[in-house]
Amino acid sequence: NVDARFTGAELTLAYTPAQGFGFSAMADSVRGVLTDAADSGGRNGNLPRIGPPRIGGKLTWRGGADGAWYADLGATHVFTQRQVAAFESETAGYTRLDASVRYRLRSAANRSADLYLLGRNLGNRDMRVHTSFLKDFAPLPGRSLFLGVTAYY
Repeated sequence: NVDARFTGAELTLAYTPAQGFGFSAMADSVRGVLTDAADSGGRNGNLPRIGPPRIGGKLTWRGGADGAWYADLGATHVFTQRQVAAFESETAGYTRLDASVRYRLRSAANRSADLYLLGRNLGNRDMRVHTSFLKDFAPLPGRSLFLGVTAYY
């Protein structure tokens, strides 16, 4: 058993400056260290698989009759993780850009269908999750586009 200390912060803001338009922002950070140097066993005091700080924002729009149209554009920047434990490699930072557009078809009371187009990792960045055991072998997916329908009944 070893003693550890975790410190961190998380912030989320949301603002709607005009009807139909919105903006949200987020930031978070956590740090994990061993509190007794004698217990570190030569591990430099950092705990393993602690995620790096992140910041992000999203713009949203809803319009049309009964808010049938919806669109968003968001970006999240994940910083480089250099505060690593023994036998753990650093992880490069990246910025992920996502977007979507949706149109809702209403057919009856409590019944509808969403036609949507989603774009994920539009910058086609190499994204590796520092907390994953497989980060050196299995990155997150590259640029992805999804066209689909979701029915509610």
